[in-house]
Amino acid sequence: MQPQGQEARCLADPMAGDRSTIRNYNKYLRYQIMLMLRRSKEKIIAQILEVCQISGITKTNVVYRANMSFKMAKPYLNLLIGRGLLETVPGKLTIYKTTSKGKRALEALRAVDEIIPERLD
Repeated sequence: MQPQGQEARCLADPMAGDRSTIRNYNKYLRYQIMLMLRRSKEKIIAQILEVCQISGITKTNVVYRANMSFKMAKPYLNLLIGRGLLETVPGKLTIYKTTSKGKRALEALRAVDEIIPERLD
């Protein structure tokens, strides 16, 4: 179903409508950008494994360097530790390190990314 009348003019030219239409159009644009920038689970796992190769880092550094939230990082870290791809070094602060199995997994993820890019143009 195609938009008709005022709605069609506003989608074609957001400045043609009232303020609420412009707000909705800007919200729509932000949503579209967010969808384009969304990463796959494999991409997130690869970033975490890559970040943890740097002589071990804390959870805070993993979150900031892999560009994710703490809430999002927890299940990924638990998964990677459970599968033996990451190890923890206990101490005052828990340090995360990529294991040799994790390095092999990272190489495999990079190889797949070269063969099948995330974006198909």
